Amino acid sequence: MKTPQRTETLPPPSDIKLEIATLGAMLLEKAGLQTGMSLLRNNHEVFYEDKHQYIYQAIVKLYNLGRAVDIATVAHQLRVDGKLDKVGGAHYVANLTLQINSAAHLHTHCAFLLELYTKRTMADVARRILAKAYDPVYDAHALISDSYSDMNGLHDVLQIKRPMYVHELLDATLDKIELAAQQPGGITGIPSGLRTLDRITGGWQSPDLIIIAARPSMGKTTWALYMVRHAAEQGFPGVFFSLEMSDTQLITKMIGTVAGYSTNRLTRGNFHGGVDEARSIRAKAESLRPLPMLIDQTPGLSISEFRAKATKLKAEAGIRWIVVDYLQLMRGEDRGSREQEIASISRTLKEVAKELNVPVLALSQLSREVTKRDGEKEPQLSDLRESGAIEQDADVVVFPHRPEYYKITEDALGNPTKDTTKIIFGKHRNGPLEEVILYSNLTYGQYKDLGDSPLAMTFNTLEQSAGSNQDDEQDPF
Repeated sequence: MKTPQRTETLPPPSDIKLEIATLGAMLLEKAGLQTGMSLLRNNHEVFYEDKHQYIYQAIVKLYNLGRAVDIATVAHQLRVDGKLDKVGGAHYVANLTLQINSAAHLHTHCAFLLELYTKRTMADVARRILAKAYDPVYDAHALISDSYSDMNGLHDVLQIKRPMYVHELLDATLDKIELAAQQPGGITGIPSGLRTLDRITGGWQSPDLIIIAARPSMGKTTWALYMVRHAAEQGFPGVFFSLEMSDTQLITKMIGTVAGYSTNRLTRGNFHGGVDEARSIRAKAESLRPLPMLIDQTPGLSISEFRAKATKLKAEAGIRWIVVDYLQLMRGEDRGSREQEIASISRTLKEVAKELNVPVLALSQLSREVTKRDGEKEPQLSDLRESGAIEQDADVVVFPHRPEYYKITEDALGNPTKDTTKIIFGKHRNGPLEEVILYSNLTYGQYKDLGDSPLAMTFNTLEQSAGSNQDDEQDPF
């Protein structure tokens, strides 16, 4: 068996001829310059040779200043930067254009250079990981998190996407429209299990960032858990990142919903039938076993850890949705002001939604201004806590609002507010700003459409079907 060659003896992955051809094409034709700049951007490290890095830096500097880029101007810029002698003089710059006839294949050349650069970077990452692995005091969990984060960053390097003409995009978009027309009820996204809500959204759409914002006790966790459980039942796998509640608490809430018990009773073991009744719950909870739903309860989850885990789960489990409960408990990369940190978190959540092409439902706290407001105390976009960036990054902002919590017993039209939650669309980038009123029983995690029936009649019907296990305990999360 042949012994593998030690990596220390191998030269870093590179292709000098390819670097020369790329720089020559950018100096030879204006179209080549524009192609190279759009693909390689400002990253001079794509080139392995130091002198090629210096030449590319000079090209970038001239291009960003809006000045002409040719052999003479690049040589002049190198002279100004004190780098002309380091690259071999003006003669070397001039000879670059003699190595290539046109810029026709520059897109392919750039793609190859980026692949080589990615391999070099990956080798650097591997060396850092190895050094940390041999550090006796370095935390193993931090090592895994750092490794995923570094590796995920390499995906961005290979994302070469050129601008596309309308005719190139038209057929795929029309196919999507036709497919939407074939979906039952017009549900093209992740279904919520609530007909009146899906009528507005068409299901939670990819790659939207959906912010579910409310004050405590409005039931945002319970509502989110209800919707994604329904999605999982329909065959849509996903992951629930719970930064506030433990995985056991979430499962307990789900068992309570399907079995008709409050979380309080399940936790305390308060059963009229004793152990036999407790054992009977096992059979009722069996419907939860096959759900393609993952729960991650990492406390103080950093945004980089979230990105790494989500990317891994997309590749391994094919997740179709993500929930984060809740945004303010995450740790951002920007450790400036709290507003800057929250801004970095919301920005990354949106980036992950786009990269993985999944809807991300991020729960968020609202400021106390809601409670100080007179009247129905309905939330609004200005109540989003700590950062206006959340509003900017979000595609959809919805506010679950329970007037009953503020002892408001009737709405403006005289309808009762008991056991109802109003879903207010504060922002909807691709749809209408509407309001939906749902029947809600937070004790059992139940949400239902009210339909067209009178509220009182609907409530009576729902209460009769709830069973003898219901009590007055509230479980507002």
